Amino acid sequence: MTFNMTTVAIAALFSGAVYAQVVLPPSADPGAIQQRRLDEEQRRLEQERLERVPSDGQVRQVTPAPAPAAPEGGPKFMVRDISFSPASEVFSAEELGALVQNYKGKEATFGELQEMAERINAAYRERGVVTARAIIPPQDISSGTITLQLVEGKLGAINLKGNESTRDSYILSRVQAENGTLVDLPSLQSSLLRFNRTNSAQLRAGLEPGQSFGTTDLVIDVQEPKQHAFRIGLDNLGSDVTGKTRLGLAYANQSLLGWRDTLNLAVMSAEGLKSYSLTYAVPVTTSGGRLSLAHSQDDTKLKNGPFASLDITGASSSTSLTMRQPVYFGERSQFDVMGSVRRRSIENQISGLFLSGTDVDDVQLGVEYQSGDDAGYWLANYMISSGRATTAAVDSRFTVGRAALRRTHFLGTEGWALRGALSLQHTSSESLPASEQMFLGGEGSVRGYSVGAVSGDQGSTLSLELLHPITGRGAGAGGSAFAADGFFFLDAGYVKITQPPESILPRSQTLTSVGWGVNMSLGKHVSANLTLGYALKELAEESQRYKVGLQLTTEF
Repeated sequence: MTFNMTTVAIAALFSGAVYAQVVLPPSADPGAIQQRRLDEEQRRLEQERLERVPSDGQVRQVTPAPAPAAPEGGPKFMVRDISFSPASEVFSAEELGALVQNYKGKEATFGELQEMAERINAAYRERGVVTARAIIPPQDISSGTITLQLVEGKLGAINLKGNESTRDSYILSRVQAENGTLVDLPSLQSSLLRFNRTNSAQLRAGLEPGQSFGTTDLVIDVQEPKQHAFRIGLDNLGSDVTGKTRLGLAYANQSLLGWRDTLNLAVMSAEGLKSYSLTYAVPVTTSGGRLSLAHSQDDTKLKNGPFASLDITGASSSTSLTMRQPVYFGERSQFDVMGSVRRRSIENQISGLFLSGTDVDDVQLGVEYQSGDDAGYWLANYMISSGRATTAAVDSRFTVGRAALRRTHFLGTEGWALRGALSLQHTSSESLPASEQMFLGGEGSVRGYSVGAVSGDQGSTLSLELLHPITGRGAGAGGSAFAADGFFFLDAGYVKITQPPESILPRSQTLTSVGWGVNMSLGKHVSANLTLGYALKELAEESQRYKVGLQLTTEF
């Protein structure tokens, strides 16, 4: 019995010594695998946001009945004084007096008085008060005093149409319009534009004559996307170590409680990967601010590569709270500020025994600018992250800055466009946690190489694409039986690798690839993407210099 216990103890010590020699590469770290998946989803959402064209917020206006044409010439009479009734809520008495000053103390025809009234109406329009008019009612002018009646139309009813999944109160609290007040067209249109930029539902508004004299009704048509959306995706873009073939299921509720609050659920499975994500985002300010709570859980098992025989499993759990607030809206541009806090716990086991673990806590602050023009659109963002990584009770601090710039430029010929993407990561810290490193290889990086082929603490990537039509309509054209467009691409990436001073391993790595791909729409609900990439630089770790990427997605 003593012999057996001694044998077990020696075996345990020997196993621990062997396990202590196992150092996983960054590409096999569960936190890094999880972060790459989250980055994929972020790129998809960014592209959707850029391609969505919000309504411009213009309000259909009431066309006032034309004033009766004044006869040319006609008798003249002395205008000794000009009064206004009732008092204006738009102009001061001094402003009105200045508008009609040139008509006082002179003889005028009725046609000239109509011109005076139209001058006031033009001033109303300049102020954005399109429901106000000055008219000359029938009156006794023998005394030389002319009275202009000011009809400053107030807002009557506000009617909403089409909002099946959005509460009335949510819309009305964000639209600058209130019963019984003057219609301030610039403020109203500005609030509509802000709403349309920050919500998937879109508002289109019009002014109509009210039920009583001097009132104008506001009619708002609400165009909502489907409240419930499902997506199924199949691709071969996964990590080599956990399995390239991935199957994903996702559900999105675009307005869970009627406040345009979104709930997203997603699961993904591969040979050595099970991942689950939940995100809830709710508007918290009437100016477009949105608070998001996200949680992701990834469980991994190394199924391929040099560690496949060691029965290594891992888990990464990430929870984040993010606030995004627009601070500027232009006619075709927007500037947001963002902040988030995040906690990630990573653990690796070998044959069920603890191998390594890291807890990462960080705070992120950033800005984002997006704009559109007749030739395309821009997206630029910068995020600074400061955090702490704890491994084996040892804390290390890190600060990382990440920047991205994207541009799509439409060429003169329909269906042709140039697309460019530049990303950058910089840090003064050394030996970042694997989940914070920059990886090269795979979709969204340098195609033509395996996912996460190389990594480093600092680096940059550049991707250039030339999009060209294949069929008559662009891929994604709803309802078409088949549509396709292709793209040639050039990808390049560079990373700076932290190595021990005595190491002879390279301290930097550069990858470049070229290729061609095609985006296809296979009916109304199914789309596909095929990418053929060729690596211009050979890597010893890569068995071949070309990669074929395939994505198949159905949405309903």
